[in-house]
Amino acid sequence: MGDDPVSARHEPIPDSTELLGREHARRRKRLFVGMGVLAAAVVGAGVASVVLQQRSAEAGLRARSADLSACLFGRVVPPSEAPARLLRDAQLAAMGLTEPERAGKDGSAWPQRCGLVAQELMEAAKAAGHASKEDEGDLADRADALAKALKAPASQFADLSQVVDTTWAALAKTGVVVEASARVPGPPAVAKPLRAADVGEGSAIATTPFPFHALGVSSYSGDVFHVLVQDAAVPRAPFVCAFDDGPVRCRSIVGDLAKGQNKLAIAGVAAKGSWPLLVAGEDGELGLFRSDTGAKVADTAPPVRLLGASIDAKGVVRTLQQEGSRLAMATLGETEKEKEKEKRWTRGDLPERCTPASAGLVDDQVVVECRVPFGADRHAGEWMLLALGKDLPRAERVEEVPADADAGAEAPEAPTLRPGTARFCRSGETMVAGYGSSLFFHDGLGWAKPQKGALRGGGISCAEKVANVTLLADAGGDRPWRSEIAQTRCTVAECAKTSVEFERLLRGGLEGAPRGKLFDAAAAGDAMVVAWASGQLGGVRVRVGAPDTLVAARDVVVFDDLATEGELAGKADLLELVVLGQPRQATLLLRSSRGVHAIRLTTEGGFAPAEVVWEGESRP
Repeated sequence: MGDDPVSARHEPIPDSTELLGREHARRRKRLFVGMGVLAAAVVGAGVASVVLQQRSAEAGLRARSADLSACLFGRVVPPSEAPARLLRDAQLAAMGLTEPERAGKDGSAWPQRCGLVAQELMEAAKAAGHASKEDEGDLADRADALAKALKAPASQFADLSQVVDTTWAALAKTGVVVEASARVPGPPAVAKPLRAADVGEGSAIATTPFPFHALGVSSYSGDVFHVLVQDAAVPRAPFVCAFDDGPVRCRSIVGDLAKGQNKLAIAGVAAKGSWPLLVAGEDGELGLFRSDTGAKVADTAPPVRLLGASIDAKGVVRTLQQEGSRLAMATLGETEKEKEKEKRWTRGDLPERCTPASAGLVDDQVVVECRVPFGADRHAGEWMLLALGKDLPRAERVEEVPADADAGAEAPEAPTLRPGTARFCRSGETMVAGYGSSLFFHDGLGWAKPQKGALRGGGISCAEKVANVTLLADAGGDRPWRSEIAQTRCTVAECAKTSVEFERLLRGGLEGAPRGKLFDAAAAGDAMVVAWASGQLGGVRVRVGAPDTLVAARDVVVFDDLATEGELAGKADLLELVVLGQPRQATLLLRSSRGVHAIRLTTEGGFAPAEVVWEGESRP
């Protein structure tokens, strides 16, 4: 029988169990692949979320670090500078400002407002994973400590150097690069004081410190003034220094005058370009000497009394001496002929009831100081000034007598005179002498009527046709801010006094009050210069202006006595300061463990280290 056609068209039918197994296998594979894809997606999403959170935290950390840098310093800290130095410069400026002057637009004062920004940095550090219970030096802890220090009520006066430096060190460990920020306002001002590295040997009168009671200052303030330093512990001493518009010029005293322990003092007036005259001995009895050559120019041993001396720009010396009843003014030039020039006076007709007390020289002007005894008349106790040899009414004149006119004649009773106690200043054609409590103007022809009561222990400085008398009345005790700063401004016609209590200058608070006795004042031309060491951390500050404008003026931070060549010192290294005034500038002398340094101050508030140069012979 042939093949069945139907059977030939069909394959054998598979078993149903085998088919189900194959289908289940295919489904399981698709399921596992789908679950793997889903799991991968879930894991990927989680990882992405963590990465995004970390990036967000790091971005927040960078933003907060930039904000804090802007708040504290007003800029990014360069790698070459320490954060503590930048912060201190801002603090020094803030110490002289009132709280409203330190406030930003939101009314919060600097640096307290930076405490909130430091707190935000702490939170950002925690969010970025820079907090650890085992590490107290991590960024979160350091930022927290800085925030607390900044929020303190008087943080502008606090030493924040360590806490800010450690915060920045912790920030550097995180790898964050601090960027600039315009979101937060910076400090209200930044000071630029001189530091120890700026005031070195080039501005040092001496690199060995000496107490200022060993500093002798001439009684003349003009286009030049001189100081004398006599201290055996100071190299090159004894020496004199001249202060004018150029470098400070110093010269050691040479010859026999420099030997032994002779007491020296500046005598009279020395013009610009000349070195001052010196008297030697306890009472000047050893003679009058030139400080540049050490040569003796006049004998001052009894019975001769030296009452005054001057040296002009050409080196011509004039002396005023008393011997018995005679007053003699001698001109001691370089030639024998000049040395013979001499004028002598005897006591002539003096104003009624006027008793001579002293005499002296102002350049080539001979003056006699006399006093009206108490009870004599309404002028009792006042000082008078008389010009010798001037064409004055006889009742107001000391009569000039030729050198040999009274030879052989009986000499009148000699008045008991002492060396002139006047202080002088000159600016241009204006020359002023201060005797007792009175000021006298010289107009080129003679002495004008005195301004009485103007001079009471203060220092004199001249401007054109004006004399200023500056007085700093020390309150004593432990309240130096109670001291009074006064200035009497005099013209030939009248004097006017203005004064201010030191406390009114302390706009930032009593924390900036003078440290001990470290404050001084002097006149520079028509302005007053006040300098003081401010509290324990406030540096050396200066105010310039008339007394009635000093309160509104801003402090100028001249010198940071905590800043050394390395880290900020833990204690200020300032021992003494003094201000020496001249017609167009002032000089601030600072004594520290590094020596005595000079800083020049302008009447506009500028300052710079003085240049000190040595001339002539000097001992090592």
